[in-house]
Amino acid sequence: MRAALLPLLAVASWFVAGIAPMLAAASPLVPRASGSAACTDVSPDPKYSCTQQVAWGKCNESWMAGFCNQSCGRCTSSCTDKALDTKYSCAQQVAWGKCNEAWMAPYCHKSCGRCPSADVIKKPFAIASAPIDAQATAETKRLYSFLQSQFGHKVISGQAESANTGKNRDQEVNYVKSLTGKTPALRLFDLMFFTGPNAFDDGVLNRIVQWHQRGGIASVQLHWNTPDGHFYTKETNFDATKAATPGTWENQKVVADLAMIAGKFRMLQDKGIPILFRPLHEPDGAWFWWGAKGASAYLKLWNLVQAEFAKAGVHNVLWVHNFAGSPSSAWFPGTGKVDVVSVDRYPAARDYDPFAIDFYRLKDVTGASKLIALAENGPLPAVARMKSTGALWTYFGTWNEEFIMTEQYSTNAQKSAVFGDATVANLEDVAGKH
Repeated sequence: MRAALLPLLAVASWFVAGIAPMLAAASPLVPRASGSAACTDVSPDPKYSCTQQVAWGKCNESWMAGFCNQSCGRCTSSCTDKALDTKYSCAQQVAWGKCNEAWMAPYCHKSCGRCPSADVIKKPFAIASAPIDAQATAETKRLYSFLQSQFGHKVISGQAESANTGKNRDQEVNYVKSLTGKTPALRLFDLMFFTGPNAFDDGVLNRIVQWHQRGGIASVQLHWNTPDGHFYTKETNFDATKAATPGTWENQKVVADLAMIAGKFRMLQDKGIPILFRPLHEPDGAWFWWGAKGASAYLKLWNLVQAEFAKAGVHNVLWVHNFAGSPSSAWFPGTGKVDVVSVDRYPAARDYDPFAIDFYRLKDVTGASKLIALAENGPLPAVARMKSTGALWTYFGTWNEEFIMTEQYSTNAQKSAVFGDATVANLEDVAGKH
């Protein structure tokens, strides 16, 4: 989660909702419906190639909405610019964000360009029956089988715990229980305090053990502090390319960190606890150092993490890959290196979008071969809209503190509706079954 960017996201949402519709009618950059004109690979930003921009997730930015751009996945050579609602022009629908509407999904529409094809939507999933790690522990295999059995039928509820060491770290799950009568089934933990110059043990391993004993599922991420104590790109000069290059000082530092972190996983492995591990999250956003040098450096780091874990004998991990922007094959490690693929989404407050478009983008990028998760979310997505669009995520993971414990992002009625829905699997439903 990039907390520092939330004010910017709010401004962006205000712009799209309030100003963009007025600009669309006059803007020469947003094309009107034009029949079936052939697509061209127009570069939305002439300073960079389309390939570069898709690698950076640029295709998800609102200012690109009017372009027909093959590399960014906005269309294919066989696209037709079919009007989705004949009462309004394509330009108007783009400006209003209509391209995110579920009813547009079957259409191939150049100007909107965000909708997956009917072929992607209808393609059946063909998910492997076992984790990618051939030496996965029995407990890890059992968790994977459970997730697979739920996928497409149930959505597992998840909740991030606070990273504030001065808070009761159970506050979020306790709040949900007291409000809705249900407990999130999956809990998001962070190993961030084990890294950096001021590293310390905040008790996270004990909390993971206790959560497992309650019957919960543990998801772990790492806001990976550099030797100078930062993980945000703007706050450090730590170089991801050098970190992935053997023989460099940076590489020595990350390998040492990985050996230490792997030791923590071995301790959990010895206790029979499987982990959904989401390392190097949101890389394509580039706001974290591990994504700042582009996809090539990031993918080398991903391979390094897996290699060091294997070297340490860690086999209690289901590997969760994560996108921040529009899912792109440029940032995807490959089907043989990922068990679960996911996105993080933070729409405007009280926007309960199920992000069906991202669900199908992930399905497309992975060839319908992986479990798909909403690893982080702000507002709780509407379950009815998940079902109506077919976007039944393996699990969701609401962010901590004010995202769940106030009504700023989701009303109490929405929280009760989500956790009380029969399609949502809570701790009370999953304990003892995985």
